[in-house]
Amino acid sequence: MKTKYIIRQLGLMIVLGWLIMPLTGCLQKNFDYEPKPIDPNINMTVWEFLQSRPADFSLMSEAIEYAGMQQIYSQEKKAYTYLIINNEGMNKFFAIYGVTSAISIDIDKVRSFLSYHVIEGKYHAFDKKLPVESIFVKTLLEGEDGLLTIKISKSSIGQATNQDQVINGNIVLNETGTNGSSREVLSLTSNVLARNGAAHVFRHYAVYKRNSTYQSPY
Repeated sequence: MKTKYIIRQLGLMIVLGWLIMPLTGCLQKNFDYEPKPIDPNINMTVWEFLQSRPADFSLMSEAIEYAGMQQIYSQEKKAYTYLIINNEGMNKFFAIYGVTSAISIDIDKVRSFLSYHVIEGKYHAFDKKLPVESIFVKTLLEGEDGLLTIKISKSSIGQATNQDQVINGNIVLNETGTNGSSREVLSLTSNVLARNGAAHVFRHYAVYKRNSTYQSPY
């Protein structure tokens, strides 16, 4: 009886094997990967983009409203490059003053902070306007305090020092040695194309420093 049972089981396994083999072959043909480029365009203004992600940008949105600068982020007549600071970066800014909100900081300092993070013109990785060498660009902050350099990084895969850091297409602000003693800042997310310009997201804010003792306006 045992022998007959084993034979039946082996026979069943062989039959199932023959049934599964053609199915497996068919499934493999349908698993061909067809890569598609990610569309960087978003059908919204930068202000709408900020509002759509409060978990990331609520603190910057609050600062913009406090400074009365919503129009700059929502207008569609001019193209700007918006340097967006996420909540982590905004908290680093607040820590200088020992506060947890922009409304606890002098309004002129907040306006200077925001003005430095808006560049006239549209700079991103999908055109030839932004080179791999740092260039000076004009921010909305007037005078020497508004000096800022920007470039796009085309570094090789594997050179990132942070697992969240973008490699190809990474935006670099104030690359070390290009703008006095200004701190270098790397983008977290880059090349978001809104209806009113380009947006790049950072986890640290940027500030101009002529030298280590220079007093910035914010």
